[in-house]
Amino acid sequence: KGIKDKWYTDNFPENPKLKISLAIPESVKEIGSYAFDTANNPKYTVVKLDFSNAKNLIKINTQAFKGCIELTGVLDLSNTKLESLGKFAFCECKGLTGIIFPQTLKEIGNTDGGSVFKDCTNLQFVRVAGGNPSANFELPNHLETIGYQSFYNCSSLPANTTAIIPESVTFIGNEAFNRSNNI
Repeated sequence: KGIKDKWYTDNFPENPKLKISLAIPESVKEIGSYAFDTANNPKYTVVKLDFSNAKNLIKINTQAFKGCIELTGVLDLSNTKLESLGKFAFCECKGLTGIIFPQTLKEIGNTDGGSVFKDCTNLQFVRVAGGNPSANFELPNHLETIGYQSFYNCSSLPANTTAIIPESVTFIGNEAFNRSNNI
């Protein structure tokens, strides 16, 4: 559920900005909306996320990690059973350089919203676990939905990147790849 203001104030009366490393345990099935949204909470920032033991994770909800601008490196979701990424889930995570999706992913946003990876301006690749290890942009074969602006302004993908949309996709929202200059 994230960090509550009262816990923060009680434990850190000097109000320093906390830098948090999170390891998501096997028992977690869902990460709630706004759980670690640092865009709207300047008291802390997430600098590292480890999903390697999150074998039962199915859903990451709305704005769960929005604005974690100090989160760097590859977002590796390959060991999860993730099916759904809520709108703005990783929006403005400007330090992410790559994403590895599990084969189970069905939704990147939904028909009502997206912006899941909007403004991830250092993103250099999107891959699928068990897929092409050198792909620039690969999506899971069972993906059904790519919401509005899901990859908007992902401007660091290599030149001439081709996004191949799986046949299973039934909805692509407006501007899903807009301002991602190289797709």
